[in-house]
Amino acid sequence: MPQEGAGMGFQKFPLDSEQLELLWAIENTEGLRHLARTLGRDPSVVSKNIKRLAECAPVIKKVGGKWLITPVGRDINQMTSKYLEQLSTLVPTREKFPNAKLTQAFREKRLLLLVVNAQQAFLD
Repeated sequence: MPQEGAGMGFQKFPLDSEQLELLWAIENTEGLRHLARTLGRDPSVVSKNIKRLAECAPVIKKVGGKWLITPVGRDINQMTSKYLEQLSTLVPTREKFPNAKLTQAFREKRLLLLVVNAQQAFLD
């Protein structure tokens, strides 16, 4: 009997959600200190994660001692942005559902959308 997933052509996306977050932040921040503050992490940890990210996929490269996002990295960020926009349409709002009973968190706009395995969207 074949193992689950065997022979079904399943491919695993090379970046996990933490790496996608880092890639997104690299494109939108300036320098390691700013990046570390943005992510709320120690600069040494961020630096190690950047190196790991560069080893996993050709999404960033070091040029002249500075990490730069590659065209592939920009494409992934654009796809991630579109995916997150699509997900935001799933969250009910008073405008979309005027008769819905919204929780206190919805009314006060204290929401958190936790995206798990976002890289699966790229396989679809």
